[in-house]
Amino acid sequence: MDRVVFDELTKGVVTEAAQRDFVRVVAELAAQGAQAVVLACTEIEVLFRECAAPLPLVDSMDSHAAAIADYLLTGELPAPGRVQAPAR
Repeated sequence: MDRVVFDELTKGVVTEAAQRDFVRVVAELAAQGAQAVVLACTEIEVLFRECAAPLPLVDSMDSHAAAIADYLLTGELPAPGRVQAPAR
């Protein structure tokens, strides 16, 4: 996974092989009982733009943006677990 992120995604390279590998990993997590996957690296979401993931994906960048918007609109920091970025 690290190799794909640093050698491919950070350079704008998205291959079908990388997409298949990441979808396989998400499917394995689903088989182990995961209910969703947090994409905690901003580059990973590009792998799922044109293919379906077997679980809902939570993009960390979207979650952070939602928390910032919430703070700017309300003046209050969101409570832990309160911010819900749209799952894909």
